[in-house]
Amino acid sequence: MKWITRVLFKRKVKNEDLRFYKSIGFIILLGQAFGIMPLRGVTGATERSIYFTWKSWRVLYTVFILAGTLFCVYASLMAAIQQDDNMSLITASIFYGTSFVVHILFVLLAKNWSQLMRKWCAVDVSMRSYGYPPHLDARLKILSGIVLTCATAEHIIVVTKNMITAHSCLSVEFFEYYFARISYPQVFAIVRYSFWFGLIMQIITTASTFSWTYIDLFIILLSTSLAVRFKQVAKRVETYVNSKVLVSDIVLWRNVREDYNRLGKLCKALNDALSYIVLLSFGSNLFFILVQFFHSLRPIGGTFNKIYFFYSFGFLIGRTICVSLYGAWIHDESQKPLPLLNSVSSSVYNVEIRRFILHVGIETISLTGKRFFNVTRSIILSIAGTIVTYELVLIQFYGFQIQTASEGNSSCSVRIQYS
Repeated sequence: MKWITRVLFKRKVKNEDLRFYKSIGFIILLGQAFGIMPLRGVTGATERSIYFTWKSWRVLYTVFILAGTLFCVYASLMAAIQQDDNMSLITASIFYGTSFVVHILFVLLAKNWSQLMRKWCAVDVSMRSYGYPPHLDARLKILSGIVLTCATAEHIIVVTKNMITAHSCLSVEFFEYYFARISYPQVFAIVRYSFWFGLIMQIITTASTFSWTYIDLFIILLSTSLAVRFKQVAKRVETYVNSKVLVSDIVLWRNVREDYNRLGKLCKALNDALSYIVLLSFGSNLFFILVQFFHSLRPIGGTFNKIYFFYSFGFLIGRTICVSLYGAWIHDESQKPLPLLNSVSSSVYNVEIRRFILHVGIETISLTGKRFFNVTRSIILSIAGTIVTYELVLIQFYGFQIQTASEGNSSCSVRIQYS
């Protein structure tokens, strides 16, 4: 069976210098434009070049976004109290509050990111015989391009819609009407209007909107990168089983089992770093799906408003499904070796295969939401059931606002936008 070792353990020289921190570096740099992941040395020569420091303009920019979102939360809550628990104002409060928590969580992740990348790079080095996952860089960039393009289109649509409304309902200076009457009335009920303050609010809202999408994209990219590694191990197991590697070649089985074990430990480290982010992602998406369902019960006037609503709602549902499926991909790939190992003949079976079967069968390898739930395929059905249940509760408590909104629905009425 020496030919198996020569073929399977042949190193791909072109991919030897590839590491995961290089593949994910572009999305970290992009996140820094919105005050997320304030790291330095992301594009450095090695993973040891990555570090976090409080004395950085990136951290200062993050603090600026945090202060702005916290002020928006306060303004929205005060307006909600004065207007008898207006649903839109409560939604705006949670939207900005989610952005605030997202930035906090990514600051905490940034502090530990260097250690996580060292563990990941150690796995890359130990799995050099597999080669770097083919087309992983391109896959991550394509996924990022699709998700961020859709998010940008959504934000452009809502800004354009507000500008059209401000132009058609102009009763004061254009930007004053756009900022103070249409986009941020709850903010300018506390602060005297100025164009520059309105522009700052627009920057903070843009950062908040993209941070909401960024957490989903971040989970998708990391899940994809780890899942393809498990896929490589599953393919090697399949090759060994089909080639009927003998008991005398127990070292080969030990090596592949240890590779699987390394990936399992890496998944645990990744889950420890991301569990709060995963919990926030699913929680916020579930809440906003409920809110969008609630708004769908109201009459939607105007073609542009309908386009925005259905596009935004569709993008939100699609993003939630993608996070669920890509997050569950890790668990799916980690379970693939089990039926293959159970199918080996008695002439091939050895102690390493038995240990491998026990490891795969007993341990659940997946991302979790702080261990409240495992991200597997069944989570989609759980989300669907939860939506039906809590939508009925939402209608029961806020159903009176549906009739109120339909009676007072006007293209020139003051509205709160959270996207």
